[in-house]
Amino acid sequence: MKKGNYTPPPRWATRFLRWYCNKNMLEDLEGDIHEFYLRNINAKGRRVASLIYILDVLKFLRIYTVTKPSINKTMKHFLLIDNYIKTSSRNLRHNPLFSLINVAGLAISMSVGLLLITFISEVYTFDTFHENAERIYRINNSYEYLGDENYSRYASTSPVTGPRMQRSVPGIESLVTLRNQFHAQDITHKDKTIPFRMYWASEGFFEVFSFQLLQGNPKTALKGINKLVITDESAKKLFGNLSPLNKQVELGDETYTVTGVVASPPMNSHLQFEVLVSYETHVNAKKGNDRFLNWTNMWEYYVYFKLREGQSAGAVQDALDKISEEENSKIEHTVIRAYMQPLLNIVPGDNLNNAIGTTMEAKMVWTLVLLSIVVIISACFNYTNLSLGRSMRRSMEVGVRKVNGATGFQVWLQFIVEATIISLVALIVAIGLFTVLRDYFFTIDQRMHNIVTLQLTRQLLGYFLLMALFVGVLAGFFPALFFSRVTAFKVLKDISKTRVLGQLNFKKTLILLQYTISLSFIVAVTLIYKQYRYSLSYDLGYNTENILNLRLFDQGPAPLANEFKQFPEVKNLSQSAIITSVGNYRGSTAKYKNLQDSAWFNSNKVDENYLPIHGHQFLAGDNFLRGSESDSAVNNQVIVNEALLKRFNMGTPEQALGEEILISGNKKVIHGVLKDFQYGRLDNKIGPFVFEYGTSHLRYINLLIGTDDIFNTMDKIGAAWKKFDPVHPMEASFYEDRIKGAYEDVASLVTIMGFMAFLAVSIASMGLLGMVVFTTESRLKEIGIRKVFGATGFNLVYLLARGFILLLVIAATVAIPLAYYYVNAVIFEKIVYKASFGLFDLMLGVVIVIGIALMAICLETFRAARINPAAILRNE
Repeated sequence: MKKGNYTPPPRWATRFLRWYCNKNMLEDLEGDIHEFYLRNINAKGRRVASLIYILDVLKFLRIYTVTKPSINKTMKHFLLIDNYIKTSSRNLRHNPLFSLINVAGLAISMSVGLLLITFISEVYTFDTFHENAERIYRINNSYEYLGDENYSRYASTSPVTGPRMQRSVPGIESLVTLRNQFHAQDITHKDKTIPFRMYWASEGFFEVFSFQLLQGNPKTALKGINKLVITDESAKKLFGNLSPLNKQVELGDETYTVTGVVASPPMNSHLQFEVLVSYETHVNAKKGNDRFLNWTNMWEYYVYFKLREGQSAGAVQDALDKISEEENSKIEHTVIRAYMQPLLNIVPGDNLNNAIGTTMEAKMVWTLVLLSIVVIISACFNYTNLSLGRSMRRSMEVGVRKVNGATGFQVWLQFIVEATIISLVALIVAIGLFTVLRDYFFTIDQRMHNIVTLQLTRQLLGYFLLMALFVGVLAGFFPALFFSRVTAFKVLKDISKTRVLGQLNFKKTLILLQYTISLSFIVAVTLIYKQYRYSLSYDLGYNTENILNLRLFDQGPAPLANEFKQFPEVKNLSQSAIITSVGNYRGSTAKYKNLQDSAWFNSNKVDENYLPIHGHQFLAGDNFLRGSESDSAVNNQVIVNEALLKRFNMGTPEQALGEEILISGNKKVIHGVLKDFQYGRLDNKIGPFVFEYGTSHLRYINLLIGTDDIFNTMDKIGAAWKKFDPVHPMEASFYEDRIKGAYEDVASLVTIMGFMAFLAVSIASMGLLGMVVFTTESRLKEIGIRKVFGATGFNLVYLLARGFILLLVIAATVAIPLAYYYVNAVIFEKIVYKASFGLFDLMLGVVIVIGIALMAICLETFRAARINPAAILRNE
């Protein structure tokens, strides 16, 4: 074989042989195997020769070839580790400032990490209790109207979907269709009436899900008409200690039979219910309703199915695509696509419209993960910085160890042990802080009480210990690597000149990163908070001040409204189907004249008092005519906004009066035109809106309150409600409070990011203070000499602080555009109406953080500048 064509055997196999083989046998064994490899490469080719070589290496892994473990060597390692622990503990005791800063920084950041671990460990257990949960899917819908590329995704689907899948989709083991009741329904037994949360559920419910049926037959409990299953907790409320099985109850105007008792859903189930009613009852009630079995009727129904074992999910999706295509061919201007979502990806999962039960957006979870990691890394930077800052003090120790034969690995291990000890001490403090943070976390968003408990378990304590060890290794890695790689000569001479980024050394690079992160947090929080305040103070185009919204249930509002009118504190009242501008939407499609294209609009059904109370501005026409809904002149009147006129090219508001539009097949006459107003959240662009007149099926009474004595007024309203409805608790809140609630997610984000920013700035400031102290101590002789030659205190402060000030300015220069881009392009990506941000908003947080940093720098440098030069230089 020519030398130029020689290919060595696989290197990893050779290394493995040298690792396990006894040193006395290695030379002969390696030579023999290598000789066979050379023969085979000529005779059989390189690939076959390499394979035989690997097999030979593995074949000789036998008892007599393996290096025997040395007890002395093992004991030596244990003694070394014990020595490292003692040395590290001594170093930490002799450097209290270093230890305090690192323990405090790591404890604060690790407490956030502990909270995150506990949170994630609970969130990712949602729905895992179901048998074969990995084979259960939900059918979601995407909705596209008039070719709009920004189509919406919904957790709901059409009632057509379930039957069609059972007929034509292969590989389905079981399937259930649910219909959501969006508010509690009253169930009556004898003289007791209690509202319960309920779903309509088809007979496959207990085949798909593993909720425990305590009484009844799972195959027949939801089969038939007027059957219901009740949870054990709900049964106690309604029946006491009596068995509810086969008991008769009243739901609406119908009598139902209790056919089963199910254990209450666990907290980690996204489906939360108290009663299940047979879906067949609902289907029977919808007979003759043409719209019921319509592909576009996709707002209240949910389909779950269990895939047969071994069946391809892709084949099911292909079948769903075919069903979608066939159904879409029957409708105009609308494309609805059904797609699968794994049950285990619902919580946490995508942010879907019409979501059912408990929801948690995956983006929020991973945002918390990212923020927590950033804070922990910032604390690790502190340790790295301060360790390298003490390099002059530790140089002699490391140099002596290396001169006396310490290997690079031994030096590396010493610093890792030291960092791990600090991390374990910080863990003890962090567990105490965790209990405080847990209570604070629940105050940020009250919905969290229904999602997680954040209780400590043995398993979590194990995770905490692993995190502490990981943080210790991460924090000590760079100092350990740094000291282990340099030579003894270099350690004993000077190690402070290692360059990383141009003229910045490694310590300054870490400070720059820390403050860039901290300032980015601060700027982002400032911008988000301003958007939040802007959302609350945004001019909606109508009045919301002093309006109390009171929710009705299934009662008629007339008796209660008549009583409220007698209160002198109630200046006026109106009724409406929904509360606008808080994220509630009610819509349909409209056509103008005989145009083929139609327009989607949002709407609200109101009485004749609604528009005057809310102060909507008329551009043409006037308020609704008052009368009976049976009167066609009254029933057909609508009041629209400017956007609808523009959509249909109707001309001026005056020209639009009296024009007819077709809504759900019914002709409506435009009775008035309103100036555009914001009927949704600020992430929705103002579009066509229609007010319809009505006095029935209105869910809210809106009271205009005219008194400063709010507490007594609420007591009077509450007493009237109890007399009117003793079953349901009163749900009333002021309009402005509802608007605040609509932006609760933004408020939670501000609070969380603000808290994280505070932690990041605190940790960075502690680290900076430590670095200033170490830097100042290392330059005391220089300070003494400069003072001897006439340097003033201000000169010395400038000398010591200018490098840090430059770092803060560079960090601010990077952080401001980074945070501005992230907030606008990511967090506020879908918000249509954004607040304007000025230089003051961008610089406010930066100035505060830099001010805190400068205070720490100046205090320490002034202290050093006041030291008597004689005390410093007397030994020179």
